[in-house]
Amino acid sequence: MKSNSGHVTTALARHQRVWLFFTVLIAGGLASLAKTFDLLSGFIMKIEGQVGGDIVLHLLVATLLGISACWAGRDPKLLSRATKNQWILRKKQFALIGLSAVLISLDESMQYFVPTRTFSIHDWLANMFGLFNGVLIYLFVCICRSHYSRG
Repeated sequence: MKSNSGHVTTALARHQRVWLFFTVLIAGGLASLAKTFDLLSGFIMKIEGQVGGDIVLHLLVATLLGISACWAGRDPKLLSRATKNQWILRKKQFALIGLSAVLISLDESMQYFVPTRTFSIHDWLANMFGLFNGVLIYLFVCICRSHYSRG
């Protein structure tokens, strides 16, 4: 009788990775909405101050978003082993990175139309830099993993 435990484990790992991506995406979106509607904005501004300012917070969240987008879109077959070309991004990863970039841009550009917020090209650039920095960190880890697994 054939066991399904390997498939179930892979499916659970995939769902955890996707949930992490959406958790980061939703947390960033909710923080932006909270500032827009002046809900917990003092708390969010306190966090911004603790990490070094709003630009630093944008960088940190977007970097985590880039890493989680790549990880969530990774082929489940490649999760448990290092392969020669695992650093090549797949279609799902590009889709999640693209979705992130579009939603980040939409969020920042909509602030132009909200009286309590202001559009900032610096915030948008910090988000884009953070997103692609996260992708580069992910690729660097994949390359290192591939290199060290071969000996």
